Amino acid sequence: MTSVATLLFTEPQAQQVTDAVAASPSLASVGGALNLSAPMRGRVAQDVTETLRPLVDIPFLEILVGAWRTHHAIKAAAEADSPAVQHVMLASHQVTSAHRPYIEFLVNEQTTAVANFLLQLNFAVDSLVASVQSGRLVGVEVAKCAVSGNLHFEQVKVAEAQRALDPLLELRLPPEGISLHRYAR
Repeated sequence: MTSVATLLFTEPQAQQVTDAVAASPSLASVGGALNLSAPMRGRVAQDVTETLRPLVDIPFLEILVGAWRTHHAIKAAAEADSPAVQHVMLASHQVTSAHRPYIEFLVNEQTTAVANFLLQLNFAVDSLVASVQSGRLVGVEVAKCAVSGNLHFEQVKVAEAQRALDPLLELRLPPEGISLHRYAR
């Protein structure tokens, strides 16, 4: 499934994140406290990047459905809980999402530093028809969808990418659909 990690963690981008972490004052304070060599600080920075990847490995569909389930027309169709399929049309729209993952550095079970990240995403969705049945999203038809995203570390942009999504491949729902009721999967 296509996710944020596939957008922002290509090899060159992952290396940019590692380099930014290695040069950061946060890691320098950890390294100074532990008297780490430069190669060891580099290894710690690489570990931070490897730890960050699964934290931002959020499927695009999960982000979009999370936004769509709050739209009044889709919400009303879901709450009707009708066994008949209801088609809800949305005009072109934007979905924005921000996430703030962080990684704590622990020394002797004490937090010595925190690596703070900011992930920002923007989806441009061109015409959506959502099919809702029994409170579940059972189909989506999207004319076009593009995503752009960036990742900041300590207020410095360390990765950025954008691309068009193939709605037929990358926005495919599971056969049972996805619950539109809040907190349900």
